[in-house]
Amino acid sequence: ANFKRNDDGGHSYVYKQPERPEEEALCKEAMEGCPVEAIGDDGVCAGAALVADA
Repeated sequence: ANFKRNDDGGHSYVYKQPERPEEEALCKEAMEGCPVEAIGDDGVCAGAALVADA
């Protein structure tokens, strides 16, 4: 799992950067489907380096 949920705070966050193509595809899907654009790709790593805003 690349994302975890904080139920007390009511938010999700990036727990682990994607390491495999399958994980990267799922993370990109989450990024594209985020209704408030709170997940981004900072482009630092060879793959996606995800950043989730609180």
